[in-house]
Amino acid sequence: MAFLSVITGSRISKLAKVNKFCRLNKTIMGDCSYIANGGRVNNAEIGKFCSIGPDVRIGLGKHPIRDYVSTHPAFYSKSNASGLSFSNRDKFNESEQVVIGNDVWIGQGAIVCDGVHIGDGACVAAGAVVAKNVEPYALVGGVPARFIRYRFDVDTIERLLKLRWWDKDLSWIKEHWELFSDVENFLIESEKSGEA
Repeated sequence: MAFLSVITGSRISKLAKVNKFCRLNKTIMGDCSYIANGGRVNNAEIGKFCSIGPDVRIGLGKHPIRDYVSTHPAFYSKSNASGLSFSNRDKFNESEQVVIGNDVWIGQGAIVCDGVHIGDGACVAAGAVVAKNVEPYALVGGVPARFIRYRFDVDTIERLLKLRWWDKDLSWIKEHWELFSDVENFLIESEKSGEA
C-alpha cells in the first residue's frame, strides 16, 4: 500500500499500483492498473491496464433529487453520516457500483458518478464529470461529459474488442510490447498468429 493511502473492503491485484494519498473502499482493481496520487474510489470495479490520473473521484455517492422533500441524509439514511438521522432504515440507495473496463484512461480531476459504466479502451478527459455510460473506445470530456469521438474506426474497435489483449498472459504482452505503438500492425500480427 502506498504512503498515507487507505484501502478498505477491496481486492487490489498484486500487479496494480495505488499511489500516495488515495482512498479506496469496496473496490476491485485488475492487473497492471494504477491510480495516481489523491484518487478517491468507492464501490467500483476497475479492469486491467487502466490509467487513473491524480485527484480522480469515482463513485462519490448520491442524494435523492426527485420526490424527496430534502436531499439531506437525515431523512433517508440510518448511517448517521451527517451526525444526525431521523430515519430508522435506509430508504434510498446512496451508492451504485461503477464499472470501468480494461485499458481505460481517466484524466486528472475527473469525476465518475455512481452507476456509470465505462467501456474498454475509453478515454475520459481531465476535469470531466461523467454522469452517463461511456462506450468502448470513446473519448469523452466536459461538464457534463459528452462524446467527442472514437479512438479508432468501427472495424478496428470490433477487432480490438474481439482480441481482448488485456486478457492475454503477461508473457504474451511482454513478447509483443513493441507492436502496441501501431494499432493496425498489432492487429495484423495478432490475427496472423491466430491470436485474434
